[in-house]
Amino acid sequence: METGTELVQELQSLRERLQQARGKLQFWMKDEMDQLLQARTTHHQSVLKTLQIEKLDNEKYNAEVKQLSQTVENLRNELEELYTVTHGMSEKAVKTEEEVEVLKQNISDLKNEIEIPTKAKQKLEYLENGSKVFGEALGLEYRKTKGNRIQVIFTQIDEKNPKTPFYFFMRLEGPSRKYVVSDVEPPVEGLQELTQELIQTNNLRKFMIQVRRKFQALVKAQ
Repeated sequence: METGTELVQELQSLRERLQQARGKLQFWMKDEMDQLLQARTTHHQSVLKTLQIEKLDNEKYNAEVKQLSQTVENLRNELEELYTVTHGMSEKAVKTEEEVEVLKQNISDLKNEIEIPTKAKQKLEYLENGSKVFGEALGLEYRKTKGNRIQVIFTQIDEKNPKTPFYFFMRLEGPSRKYVVSDVEPPVEGLQELTQELIQTNNLRKFMIQVRRKFQALVKAQ
C-alpha cells in the first residue's frame, strides 16, 4: 500500500506532466491561431483589394459610360444641326435653280427682243437690195410706205404696156416677223399658198418669180 509520500510524489508528477501538456497545447493553439489569423487577414486583404479594384473598375466604367453618352449627345446635336443646314441649303439650291431658270428665260426673251428688230431690219434690207438684183430683169421696184410696209412693184409684165405697174404690199408681223402680203393689184389666185410657202422657206427670190408669173398669166388670159 502506497504511503502518503508516494502519493504526493505521484500527484506532483502528474501536475508536472499536465503542466507540460498544457504548455504544449497552448503553444500549439497559439501557433494555430496565429496561422488562422494570418490566413483570415490575408483573405480579408485580398477581398478588400478585389473590392477596391471592382470599385475602381466601376468608377472607370461609369466615367466611360458618361463620356460615351456625352459623345453620343454631341453627335446627335451635330447631326441635327447638319440636317438643318443641309435642308436649308437644299431649299436654297432649289430656289437658286428656279431663279437661274427664270433669269435664263429673261435673257432669252431679251435676246429675242434685241434680235427681232435686227432680223426685221435684215429682211427689209434684203427686200430693198432685191431691187438691185431683180430690178432690170423683172422690172422690179420697192417703195417704203406708212405702217412699215413695202410696196413691191412689177413692170415689164404687159408687152403692150411695159410700164403698167403690177404690185402688192408686204410687211413683217408678230414676234416671229413673218411675211404678210396684201392689197394685190390686180388680184391673182393662189397668192395665199405662195405666201405660206414663203413663210416656211424664207425664199423671197422664188416668191417674187412666182408672183410675177401669176401677173403674166393674168395678162395672157385677157
